[in-house]
Amino acid sequence: MEKIPQEDSNREDVYRISSLHKKIGSDETAQIPLSEESSGTLKMFSLYPDLQETLNTGSVFFIDELNARLHPLLVRNFILTFLNPEINTNHAQLIFTTHDTWQLSNQLLRRDEIWFTEKDKDGISTLYSLADFADDDGLKIRKDENYEKNYLVGKYGAIPALKNFDIFRED
Repeated sequence: MEKIPQEDSNREDVYRISSLHKKIGSDETAQIPLSEESSGTLKMFSLYPDLQETLNTGSVFFIDELNARLHPLLVRNFILTFLNPEINTNHAQLIFTTHDTWQLSNQLLRRDEIWFTEKDKDGISTLYSLADFADDDGLKIRKDENYEKNYLVGKYGAIPALKNFDIFRED
């Protein structure tokens, strides 16, 4: 990190941040401006301070589209950090949105930790928990069901109304 001199002493300090990468076959490192890193790396750099503060204070961390620009295993590790009582000693909570279905796992999350939103024909969203969901016969969702598969076949609702894209059709 390098402080950039400012002409006006009343202005806030500005810094140039670089990341260090080990050179192949050497103990030397190369500096790369942070602005040239991948969008996933930049996202993790921005999330780490909030993650650390949330875990230290036992507060709630809200993230919209946690999966955006991040590798699925990195997202899984992020979630597992909150689920691990040895790391999350202050009982911090993670609330996130996603469109990835792999998190719909009975091995990862409980039914009461999975929530869906469904838009009606007027565009009004309804929020409901998998734990509160009952199928057409009034039966509650079992703990051992394949949540991801059942969601993708429409068993839990919250499926977008898909239409054909006529713009791709040739006349």
